[in-house]
Amino acid sequence: MRKNRTELKKQRDREIEINFLAGVSRRLPENVQVLRPLAGMLNLQGRYEDGLQADLQLARLRPRDSEVWYNLGCSYALLKRSADAMDALQQAIDFGYTNIHQMFKDQDLKILWQNHAFLEMAGRASRG
Repeated sequence: MRKNRTELKKQRDREIEINFLAGVSRRLPENVQVLRPLAGMLNLQGRYEDGLQADLQLARLRPRDSEVWYNLGCSYALLKRSADAMDALQQAIDFGYTNIHQMFKDQDLKILWQNHAFLEMAGRASRG
């Protein structure tokens, strides 16, 4: 029972933080320091469509940022949009993303792990 209370408190705390960050983001829609944690928290709360919108905004603001594209790929994968996830991950690699091992540990990308095209892309990227 204590674990349930602790988890509920964490969820409430995350929702409070999400609401705060969303409010700041509405006033400062180009503030990357607000959008990055907002996108991550939305996805943690299972609000994948909202997380995707924040990641898309980040991609517009930082079009050559490999981490932004990696996170966008994760958002698409969480929504089971494999083709879009693959495109975003390829962009991440093209812009310098090198932590290929993380792609096989990141549970957000689990839907892609058995995808032949994903395995080929990761193999090409790891060879440089």
